[in-house]
Amino acid sequence: MVPVFPGTAVTGRSLSLVRILEELIDKDDPKPTHVELRAWTAQLTIYLTGVIRVVREDALKLVLDDPVRDAALATTDEAGHRLRVGPGNGYVSAIAYAMSLASAVKSLQEHEKRLCEESSAQAPAHEAALDGRAHAGPC
Repeated sequence: MVPVFPGTAVTGRSLSLVRILEELIDKDDPKPTHVELRAWTAQLTIYLTGVIRVVREDALKLVLDDPVRDAALATTDEAGHRLRVGPGNGYVSAIAYAMSLASAVKSLQEHEKRLCEESSAQAPAHEAALDGRAHAGPC
């Protein structure tokens, strides 16, 4: 799992990552204040930076032709691209950017879960027996 990154709050309504995702993805027309939007974007950026690294590392452990691996790597590339693009100019553009980061977070969380399941399924059983672990995967 991706660690929690403390110290990312900015003045304004501080929300958990789950609530930020709900505010930006699940609402038809999110209207955060400028301060909230900056805070949320900062939290999403820090979280995405960490989860991209974790998902990429986990995906690279799978065999080359694994479709789960390919999809996860493509999603990390897309999320990295979204981070580099930046928010543009203006409030509407900043909301669209934050929404795209939130969408990338959701996608990467799904890949993280799938990679955990996939790596557990692919790990040889004898490895677990050799070192006494209950199972060979990272989950």
